[in-house]
Amino acid sequence: MGFLDKIFGKKAQKSPDDELRAVLAKHGDNGNVPRIVDHYVYFKNEEDAGSFRSFVVGRGYQIDESQHEFAVAFSKESAISGPDFDQELSLLRKESFVRDGEYDGWACPVVN
Repeated sequence: MGFLDKIFGKKAQKSPDDELRAVLAKHGDNGNVPRIVDHYVYFKNEEDAGSFRSFVVGRGYQIDESQHEFAVAFSKESAISGPDFDQELSLLRKESFVRDGEYDGWACPVVN
């Protein structure tokens, strides 16, 4: 039983990011190897979506085609393990939130 388990009396919940990394690892993924990581954010209007597009382009992301009117699909090569990736995810979530957007998550292929 871990420290948080003792405090809360049950297994601590994994973040969705940790759950995704665990699924990838079960398929042989090495999270330290860079690969293209796709991200998706939904917005309510073009102004907020456009502002977010500019933000991510400024951080080196490529804008990808989206099937939804006010959504932003974007990608960048990176490893998925370590504090740098987690900090980047936190920043993407924060910047989408302040623009009234909803960060829908990330996806990537398994890389050995």
